[in-house]
Amino acid sequence: IFKGPNKASNVPSTGQSCSLPPADPALTPPLAYSLDMVTLYHIIRPGSFAALVGPKGSGKTQFAMSVCRGVIYGNTTWPLFSGNGISAGNVAYIDAETPYDEFCANQQQHGLTEVRDTRFFGLSRFDPHLPDFCNTFSLTDAVFREGLTTYLLKNKCRVVVLDNLTALMGDAVHHGKPAETLLGWVKELQRHGLCVVLVHHKTTDVGTPQHGVQARGSHLYTTLARTVITLVSSAEILNNSLAPEIAQTKAAQDGLTVGVRFDASKPAPVLDKKSFWLHLPFGGSEWEFLSVTGVDGKEIEFAQVCSKPEPDLIAKDELFREERESGDVVPPSQLSPDENVVY
Repeated sequence: IFKGPNKASNVPSTGQSCSLPPADPALTPPLAYSLDMVTLYHIIRPGSFAALVGPKGSGKTQFAMSVCRGVIYGNTTWPLFSGNGISAGNVAYIDAETPYDEFCANQQQHGLTEVRDTRFFGLSRFDPHLPDFCNTFSLTDAVFREGLTTYLLKNKCRVVVLDNLTALMGDAVHHGKPAETLLGWVKELQRHGLCVVLVHHKTTDVGTPQHGVQARGSHLYTTLARTVITLVSSAEILNNSLAPEIAQTKAAQDGLTVGVRFDASKPAPVLDKKSFWLHLPFGGSEWEFLSVTGVDGKEIEFAQVCSKPEPDLIAKDELFREERESGDVVPPSQLSPDENVVY
């Protein structure tokens, strides 16, 4: 009860003296109440927490990798919304399930190999050359969590993707106490200004989910997330009467077809209960936008950056060429979405 002399702490440093530089204000846009207002940074934003849920084989890893590409390059068209040319900072990808050669192939496919260890920091459980703190490679281990925090801050990572929760936690994913511990750590990363993306499996339990999203284990993983995205797999699309015809047609072909359903989106309320249907060719990095539907399955007009290809695109290009040759300036309203980005 008496004040003693100051002593040096014997607690080892976790590296939390490191800090991220202040985030660009453009990375936290105002709430979006219309689709034309939504950007990548309504989903991936500093200090936020997002959950990506889907059945096995639905394309969670491919989708998450493409998110990393959009965040790093800023000017690419992410599957849904543009980054508006703003780079959000460095990205870390923690993978505990994919074999190492496939993990490297995924990076190559999405154009991340060129920025590996400079902008993109990937840690795979099966990498033979991992940092010392990765001995357990488990989020249930405090040493691993502390080491990962240091790693993220040291490398100035603004976004960290944890793929996937079951592989990173084992059986503990089903229990409440480990979930609370993990989410306490996630909040710590949020306070440092990171966006945390949890990739998680959809439960196979039969019945209506208590909290709306069919995530495996504790409901806290999705209840506390600011954005919750559920992927609809190709198999589900083929058996889903609410999926548009174009998505069902693509799902029967080669490649990856997914439905991206926003079960919750606090920064962009306009996205709630809407589903975006996309197709990714084998080995490709550019997603083809197919359609967007509401909760009733009816199509919604969506003419942002990733608009549908128009059949008369060649004819329009000839018109633009003639106008340019005549010296007239093409009004922005007549430009395609991609040309508007350049404009």
